[in-house]
Amino acid sequence: MKKLFSALLIICLFLDLTAYADHSVLRIPGEGMSLSHYSKEAVLAEIGTVYPGWTVSEAEVYGGGSYNGQIATTRVSVLLYRLDQGRLLIKDVSVLANPLWEGKDIEWESEERAPVPVTDEAAARIAAMAPNELTEDGFSWLSRQVSAGCADFMLAEGETWTDLGIFTDRLIGAVRGPDGRMGLRTVQWDGSSYGEVVASPMWERSWSLNTIHSDHQSLELSVDGGLLYVDLYPDGQWRLSGVNNGYGVYFFNDGYLLDGTNGGSQTSNDLWHYGAAAFPRTLDRLDIDPIPMRGADLIRLLDAGEWACVRETGAPLYSAPDSEPLAYACARLAGTIVRENGDWVCLQIGSEERGMQAWFRRDQLAFGAETEKIRCGFPDYRYDQIENSLSSILNEHLSPLYISYSDDYDDAACVDTLWLIARLPEGGFLVEVNEDAVGTLPANAFDAILPSEEYYPSYDLTLTDDQWEQLWS
Repeated sequence: MKKLFSALLIICLFLDLTAYADHSVLRIPGEGMSLSHYSKEAVLAEIGTVYPGWTVSEAEVYGGGSYNGQIATTRVSVLLYRLDQGRLLIKDVSVLANPLWEGKDIEWESEERAPVPVTDEAAARIAAMAPNELTEDGFSWLSRQVSAGCADFMLAEGETWTDLGIFTDRLIGAVRGPDGRMGLRTVQWDGSSYGEVVASPMWERSWSLNTIHSDHQSLELSVDGGLLYVDLYPDGQWRLSGVNNGYGVYFFNDGYLLDGTNGGSQTSNDLWHYGAAAFPRTLDRLDIDPIPMRGADLIRLLDAGEWACVRETGAPLYSAPDSEPLAYACARLAGTIVRENGDWVCLQIGSEERGMQAWFRRDQLAFGAETEKIRCGFPDYRYDQIENSLSSILNEHLSPLYISYSDDYDDAACVDTLWLIARLPEGGFLVEVNEDAVGTLPANAFDAILPSEEYYPSYDLTLTDDQWEQLWS
């Protein structure tokens, strides 16, 4: 999904010619000239006039498509830098050209990154070096010979940078202490000043930052032959988000661990391992030293005490103890425990805003870690993907909540899971959408209702402890 988003972002950048644009213009060549070869030369020839006082570090050309034997669209991206009053300033500049615009003026686009305080020694070193030695692994990460003496306000005594990334809204880096331990640092830039530095603990475990796969909101750490992912969440907190051991890929959510090795499942929750991580995930408290790489060991670390699930398909689901059944639940319908009343247990299914609360008899539920032993019994389904989509099915049939999922592609793509969680007495299904909304669908909403999907556990979950130790060693 991250790669899909990145691809869409690149497309948007190609289409949006005015974002971060200066008002300077560049006259592109007239008819008969090769735009794909001319553009970079034209940009570099004009850059000193448009941005005086800046030095070109690197320039790259990206092209795509074809038009009358030429590359249809060419983007020239240039990295500029300069030293100014004890700061290293970096600017990204680009020009987009297209044969359809022959002879027209096109605009420069530019974006400044967060300024980097530098020591006098660092400034002298940067001034003396070759311009193309400023960065490595793309335009975002300073080279090792540059980073010394940069952004020292983020370092404790004796610490040095192993990697330092400069982005428009923040600085991010990996540091090494005098005892050899390493940790992460990040600080946000609001356009005029820096906020509080967020520092991880210094970890004993050996690791390195994969800068080529890391950016301003997602970091990839190489650890013991596997990978840990640390992401920036919408609330502004950096958290451990996933583990990739090469045999299985697991993503942390607030209430469960998702096995995303084979892309997940739309109709089954067998890949959802219920329970919150029993260790801190926020960067300021994150300790990667005891975090296991194996999926089975991660699952054992989940605190599933608030969770329960239906043991067997056909368990009655009630609105209140001793009432008439509302529906007959499928195996592994899961929820968090809201309250208990003797032999009765009430579960919250889906979100508090758009889900529902349902009562079950206690002996029909599996609790906590027992949920791992229960296989999903949700029916699979088929629908005509040309004539219909999940969003159109929901818009047409979902009740009683009437939650609208737009037919627009961007919104429809957000319908990640539609689970048939229980059968209604009069026919049809109780459904859960995106682990959020609960409503009802008639059976004829689909072309066919199929047996439950077969469970395909990730490879590392099928191994015994001894087999895993032998493989991992």
